[in-house]
Amino acid sequence: VDPDEPRRMTEAIRQLGLKYLVLTSVNRDDLPDGGAFQFAACIRSLRENIEDIQIEILTPDFQYSLDASLDALANDLPDVWAHNIEVVDRLSRKARIKGSHDATLACLSQIKERFPEVPTKSGIMLGMGETDEEVIETLRLLLEVGVSHITMGQYLRPTPKHMPVKEFITPAKFEEWDRVCEEMGFEVREIHPYARSSYQS
Repeated sequence: VDPDEPRRMTEAIRQLGLKYLVLTSVNRDDLPDGGAFQFAACIRSLRENIEDIQIEILTPDFQYSLDASLDALANDLPDVWAHNIEVVDRLSRKARIKGSHDATLACLSQIKERFPEVPTKSGIMLGMGETDEEVIETLRLLLEVGVSHITMGQYLRPTPKHMPVKEFITPAKFEEWDRVCEEMGFEVREIHPYARSSYQS
């Protein structure tokens, strides 16, 4: 881990003039806290050097170090904490090499339990062969663990090694999902074909 990364990142953000930033990372299961200390160091550097910046983090599930990871971030919290569930449970083992529904829900639940003042966010990709009933169940489970921000977008196959696209969801269907999510109680929604977790955050 580069100890100078927080300083260099802060300087880059200052030069760009950004006021809303999404920090993310690859999985660092090799580190005792999954790399959470680096998230904390970056947040701290940004808060100390850039006035009024808003920070969202998109983290892995920290499944091997969840308690230590949350401890590492306890004094340097973001404005929004995101972790994506990605797909419905039935497709999770095919679509996610390491992640799982249970680990995602446990992560989001613990974040909300430890830091109830921090809004939590998650994202779902559509067009992978899921049913409407499975999507609604996934949304219900996210609400149960306190998620208030939701994104839903069209799955696009990144490489031939990944799952193929089963369906291209129509804009009208995305509008329907937006209404469903509003009725279910999600406070912040970004739901359309091009939506991604960090889209227009």
